[in-house]
Amino acid sequence: IIMNDGVKYIDEHAFGNCTNLNTFIFMGLKSPSFYIPIFDGCINLTKVLVNMRYVSFEFEKIPVERCFDQGEHGTNIKYDFRIKNQTGILILSGNGEIDRKSIPWDSYSSKINQVIIQNNITSIPSDLFNYYSHLNSIDVDENNMYYKSINGVLYNYNESIVIKYPSEKPESSFMLSDKVMLIPEYAFKECYNLITLSINSNLTEIANYAFYYCSNLSSIFYYGQSRILTQYPGVFSGCFKLQNIFVLVSYPGDFISNIRVNKALLDPPTF
Repeated sequence: IIMNDGVKYIDEHAFGNCTNLNTFIFMGLKSPSFYIPIFDGCINLTKVLVNMRYVSFEFEKIPVERCFDQGEHGTNIKYDFRIKNQTGILILSGNGEIDRKSIPWDSYSSKINQVIIQNNITSIPSDLFNYYSHLNSIDVDENNMYYKSINGVLYNYNESIVIKYPSEKPESSFMLSDKVMLIPEYAFKECYNLITLSINSNLTEIANYAFYYCSNLSSIFYYGQSRILTQYPGVFSGCFKLQNIFVLVSYPGDFISNIRVNKALLDPPTF
């Protein structure tokens, strides 16, 4: 869109959901007054230019949040999917449980980078985020009494279950806290950046496929006394680079699913 220098004011939502708009040019010496939401839903808008005496000046980045979609799920849950500085953000609010059936925002799963869970969400399906392939952070309102987020990782409120480690979380190392007792199925699904993992001594169960296709995971340090690593055959399915599991106790045989087990670990790793 090219706008002439006679325009002095643009009302909010004037260009809402112009999804193919990628360049906006003001021909005057300065841009007219406008509300930020004029570009709501313009998900491909990357350039806003102001003609300064025939010399174009380009903003480094458009400082706006553009709402792409919002609505309701069931009778009590609301969702808001928006783009902010090329980051896809899903905000979940309302009251009660999220029903796994026919979730309206699933079609945006590959575009969601951050999830924000508000304080009155009481129940989330265990597999809700399994296919959010570019998710790097899950944040929970501090007043929520059912869930908690620590450094972008989703836990239940008392931190006994690590529910979801985001697939694109950038850190290469992760240490489970002493409070964690359960790692559910697919909790670390396709976490390609994860290389080193430290597991506390209080963990009582690792569900099958918990580390499904963590293809760069190469070393695990386990401080417990139980044989939870061998409880299910598919725990490390797809972990092609996993070469060493360091443990403090003896396991039957020297290998776990063709993975070398080192039976001595004197000092915890420092991440």
